[in-house]
Amino acid sequence: MALHRALKDKTFYPQLYGVPQYFQDRLTSVFGEEYRLRWSIREGAWHLEQFLGQRALRWNKHRPLDVWHDELVRARDGYTLAMSIRPGTSMPCPRCGLTLAVPVREVREVRCVHCIRNGFDGKYKACFFPLEEGLIDYIKARTPSYSGRTAVEAVAEADRANAYKDYVNERQVDHGRDALKDAFLDQFPVAGFPSLTLDSWRH
Repeated sequence: MALHRALKDKTFYPQLYGVPQYFQDRLTSVFGEEYRLRWSIREGAWHLEQFLGQRALRWNKHRPLDVWHDELVRARDGYTLAMSIRPGTSMPCPRCGLTLAVPVREVREVRCVHCIRNGFDGKYKACFFPLEEGLIDYIKARTPSYSGRTAVEAVAEADRANAYKDYVNERQVDHGRDALKDAFLDQFPVAGFPSLTLDSWRH
């Protein structure tokens, strides 16, 4: 049975992988909440997903979610697909099921000659990366918002900046309070209070 038909009637179930916690923790430490890794049951591959900043649609918590539909899962959580990563160096053609070689450590186009000969597109983007630091570096190079600091370092720097800002604000308040006090004291002679100089005591 062709893979696309098997997926349609759900008689074909690719092996289900749990998300490696060590890699998700590393993603979080470097990028904060910007990326997550999720296993796609439908495609049989890792989906690296990027957070859009808000949920793309309102989700009724009583509505059942079909985990086979990756787009729906991403829409519910407010993510978009950044990259599909195969768990090995080969993959079945999504149309005919023939085995295709997957590029290693780079995203390139994979072609199914059989499908192309039969008049189908037969071209797919694919890659294989071990879930390790090399993949983190690859994501860094393709993330415009990455500043070269880990999320932990960025938070610490923001805390330091906020603490300095609070210190400057407190100093300005203290300086303003002192200036107000001086101005108030300077007004005493004008308001009719006698000056404490000897001349003011003469009648």
